[in-house]
Amino acid sequence: MVATQKYVVLSIGLYFGWLLSVPFNGPIIYAIMASNEINISIPAIYIFAHALGLLTIGIMVKKAEHWRSLIIYGGALSLVLGLLVLFMPPVMWPFIYTIIGFCSAMFVLGWSYPYAHGIDNKSRMKHMALAIILANIVYVVLNVLLTILNLQLVYIMALLSVAGALRFSKLLTRVDFENIRNSNNGKLKELPVFPGVFMLIVSLLIFGLYINGGFMYQVMYPSLAKYENVAVFYRSLPYIAVLAVMWRYGNVLQKQLPIYMGVSFMGLAFISFLLLHNTLPGFFLTETLIQSSFALLDLFFFTILGDISAMNREPIRTFCFGMTATVGAILVGGLLGEQLMIIGERYYLFTAMFALSAIFLTFLIIPWMFEKIDHIYNSINDKGINNQQTNMEIFQSVFATHSLTAREIEIVEYLLQGLTNKQIAAELYVSENTLKTHIKNIYYKLQISSRRELMHKVLENKENHPLGLINHP
Repeated sequence: MVATQKYVVLSIGLYFGWLLSVPFNGPIIYAIMASNEINISIPAIYIFAHALGLLTIGIMVKKAEHWRSLIIYGGALSLVLGLLVLFMPPVMWPFIYTIIGFCSAMFVLGWSYPYAHGIDNKSRMKHMALAIILANIVYVVLNVLLTILNLQLVYIMALLSVAGALRFSKLLTRVDFENIRNSNNGKLKELPVFPGVFMLIVSLLIFGLYINGGFMYQVMYPSLAKYENVAVFYRSLPYIAVLAVMWRYGNVLQKQLPIYMGVSFMGLAFISFLLLHNTLPGFFLTETLIQSSFALLDLFFFTILGDISAMNREPIRTFCFGMTATVGAILVGGLLGEQLMIIGERYYLFTAMFALSAIFLTFLIIPWMFEKIDHIYNSINDKGINNQQTNMEIFQSVFATHSLTAREIEIVEYLLQGLTNKQIAAELYVSENTLKTHIKNIYYKLQISSRRELMHKVLENKENHPLGLINHP
């Protein structure tokens, strides 16, 4: 795994580990609420603020280059405000976690850009699986430490995970992702505008499925509370095991497989919950199925959001739609789950009906969604290939009378793309001194002395070429 991919995985893995352990229905925040007799649901406040932050920040931030500010400020403020909680009275904690909800939205949206453009589509599922595994390892370790160490100490240890995420995020900000995206390694050179209607439908699909996440927290977990001592240690095992399999085989599996398996497991989980919720075997079967289901769904939707983000000019806005749908669905599902618990024993039946309806809609939408993604991807690739072929024909025609060699024409193309001498030398596997010699010969043959004059030379000749204007930045 190259350094850039490593930073992407470690930054979000460590940050998500803190989210799962503390504000996002984490065991640490519930332990803090219990020890301080806080009756207000801080996780519900945080989730609402996080969803609102994702939506508002994603809409307000128009330029993708702002990702660096989002990820650094979001991570730093999460860390500082998390520490501030230790010194503030409990009455202030809901307010602080409201702000943390917005800060974590900044971090996630900022991270979306390096995730989309720093990891190729083929290996994105594999790397995302590793990131989620890391997050859950952090969650499990902190959960175990919570049973043997002081609560305040475990809380501080959780914040160390945020500090680690911030450290790797700073390393990410030093990477030039524009050059990675525009390299000749199969990346897309020209990206279309944001596919608004398509993302709206994808977001509605995510929302429909993740409502079941709210049911899981508010209906299934409380109903299985008598097995909580077992659940604490067992709950993460099937989740991590499924992700480990996907990490091992992520490069060779069809991307449709996780969601089809995930929704199938989800349906079986709610059927198991409906029929066997009062038995220990039913608990193990339900937990195994529901955790496996959400492992697959989490992996699928993060992978697909990354793929879609890499195919348009607004990755932050893409994650704004998708992540708002995910978090908002869990919040709405939790509220619906609370209402279902009021209606009596029939809530098992109603919960299963909701889940199965969402699953049915999924099987209707998924084939269309993948057909649309393939169409966008293929059209961009075809355009990129045609542009590359056209450019080379123009170069060869324009500079034929100047006796430029094939290597010199290739260097001219890189120069017009705006790459530095160091970057061009790396692309051609030559030393910078060798490259400077080539550039000197090019300038001599063309009777010019700078890149600016080279650009003018191309523009002067383009009108006489039947293929028209060269694509240049």
